[in-house]
Amino acid sequence: MCGPTAVPCLLCEPPVAALPACALAGDHQAALVPLSIGLDGAPAPLILARSSDQSVLAGPHATVAAAVVAFATRLNPFWMLLAGGIFGFAGLI
Repeated sequence: MCGPTAVPCLLCEPPVAALPACALAGDHQAALVPLSIGLDGAPAPLILARSSDQSVLAGPHATVAAAVVAFATRLNPFWMLLAGGIFGFAGLI
Protein backbone atom coordinates (compact mmCIF):
# COMPACT_ATOMS: atom_id res chain seq x y z
CA MET A 1 0.00 0.00 0.00
CA CYS A 2 2.80 2.42 0.79
CA GLY A 3 4.89 1.38 -2.21
CA PRO A 4 3.31 3.68 -4.83
CA THR A 5 3.64 6.61 -2.46
CA ALA A 6 7.19 5.83 -1.38
CA VAL A 7 8.63 5.50 -4.90
CA PRO A 8 8.10 9.15 -5.98
CA CYS A 9 9.33 10.35 -2.59
CA LEU A 10 12.51 8.29 -2.87
CA LEU A 11 13.10 9.42 -6.45
CA CYS A 12 12.66 13.10 -5.56
CA GLU A 13 14.70 13.06 -2.36
CA PRO A 14 18.26 13.15 -3.83
CA PRO A 15 17.72 16.27 -5.99
CA VAL A 16 15.96 18.10 -3.15
CA ALA A 17 18.65 17.15 -0.61
CA ALA A 18 21.39 18.30 -2.99
CA LEU A 19 19.95 21.81 -3.24
CA PRO A 20 18.37 22.63 0.14
CA ALA A 21 18.55 26.39 -0.42
CA CYS A 22 16.85 26.20 -3.80
CA ALA A 23 13.42 27.83 -4.01
CA LEU A 24 12.03 24.81 -5.82
CA ALA A 25 12.92 22.44 -2.97
CA GLY A 26 9.95 23.57 -0.90
CA ASP A 27 7.67 23.38 -3.94
CA HIS A 28 8.89 19.85 -4.63
CA GLN A 29 8.08 18.74 -1.12
CA ALA A 30 4.71 20.52 -1.15
CA ALA A 31 3.80 18.83 -4.45
CA LEU A 32 4.46 15.38 -3.00
CA VAL A 33 1.77 15.76 -0.33
CA PRO A 34 -1.31 15.71 -2.62
CA LEU A 35 0.36 13.08 -4.79
CA SER A 36 0.87 10.83 -1.77
CA ILE A 37 -2.68 11.34 -0.53
CA GLY A 38 -4.10 10.65 -3.99
CA LEU A 39 -2.09 7.47 -4.44
CA ASP A 40 -3.14 6.22 -1.01
CA GLY A 41 -6.81 7.08 -1.49
CA ALA A 42 -7.25 5.98 -5.11
CA PRO A 43 -8.11 2.33 -4.43
CA ALA A 44 -10.72 3.17 -1.77
CA PRO A 45 -13.75 3.40 -4.14
CA LEU A 46 -12.83 0.08 -5.75
CA ILE A 47 -12.47 -1.61 -2.36
CA LEU A 48 -15.83 -0.22 -1.22
CA ALA A 49 -17.54 -1.25 -4.45
CA ARG A 50 -16.17 -4.80 -4.35
CA SER A 51 -17.13 -5.30 -0.72
CA SER A 52 -20.64 -3.89 -1.14
CA ASP A 53 -21.60 -5.89 -4.23
CA GLN A 54 -22.92 -8.91 -2.32
CA SER A 55 -26.18 -9.33 -4.23
CA VAL A 56 -26.11 -10.21 -7.92
CA LEU A 57 -28.62 -7.52 -8.86
CA ALA A 58 -28.78 -4.91 -6.11
CA GLY A 59 -25.09 -4.40 -5.45
CA PRO A 60 -23.89 -3.53 -8.96
CA HIS A 61 -26.92 -1.33 -9.54
CA ALA A 62 -26.23 0.62 -6.36
CA THR A 63 -22.56 0.97 -7.32
CA VAL A 64 -23.39 2.21 -10.82
CA ALA A 65 -26.03 4.60 -9.45
CA ALA A 66 -23.56 6.04 -6.92
CA ALA A 67 -20.92 6.43 -9.66
CA VAL A 68 -23.36 8.24 -11.95
CA VAL A 69 -24.45 10.58 -9.16
CA ALA A 70 -20.82 11.23 -8.21
CA PHE A 71 -19.79 12.16 -11.73
CA ALA A 72 -22.98 14.00 -12.73
CA THR A 73 -23.36 16.22 -9.66
CA ARG A 74 -21.20 18.09 -7.19
CA LEU A 75 -22.83 16.22 -4.31
CA ASN A 76 -20.53 15.39 -1.43
CA PRO A 77 -19.68 11.63 -1.49
CA PHE A 78 -20.56 11.48 2.21
CA TRP A 79 -24.26 11.62 1.30
CA MET A 80 -23.91 8.67 -1.10
CA LEU A 81 -22.08 6.67 1.57
CA LEU A 82 -24.80 7.56 4.06
CA ALA A 83 -27.53 6.51 1.62
CA GLY A 84 -25.71 3.23 0.94
CA GLY A 85 -25.44 2.58 4.67
CA ILE A 86 -29.13 3.26 5.18
CA PHE A 87 -30.11 1.02 2.25
CA GLY A 88 -27.81 -1.71 3.50
CA PHE A 89 -29.13 -1.45 7.07
CA ALA A 90 -32.69 -1.65 5.72
CA GLY A 91 -31.78 -4.80 3.78
CA LEU A 92 -32.43 -3.30 0.35
CA ILE A 93 -28.92 -4.02 -0.94
